Amino acid sequence: MDNVSFAPGSRVRATAAENPAVFLEGPIESLSRTTLVITVDTVSGSELWRGWNFEIFEDGDSGGGGGGGAGATGPAGAAGPTGPTGPPGPKGDTGDAGQPGPTGPAGTGSSSMSLAPAWFFSNCC
Repeated sequence: MDNVSFAPGSRVRATAAENPAVFLEGPIESLSRTTLVITVDTVSGSELWRGWNFEIFEDGDSGGGGGGGAGATGPAGAAGPTGPTGPPGPKGDTGDAGQPGPTGPAGTGSSSMSLAPAWFFSNCC
């Protein structure tokens, strides 16, 4: 731990010696000759390992100080399930009046009407 590049605030990656896919990453909080304290903010894997390799690691770094940058964007994931049906919408405006219907057939019955005599009274001279 005498490497001068290890200093509080530097970002470090601790990689499992037997499996490089397993690592812990974060900034160095403090360090002494026997102790390195990291605030871990990135984790890959969950196994328990005894041997670890430590290196200064900046975002986008490929390890070993290579500075390779970010890789290509991966493919899009599968579409999620369809959500629930929403509530009905508001009532719409009243539509225009329709066309008049056809004239109905002529009647066939007979009808009668009686008239009562009209009476006219006048107080006329």
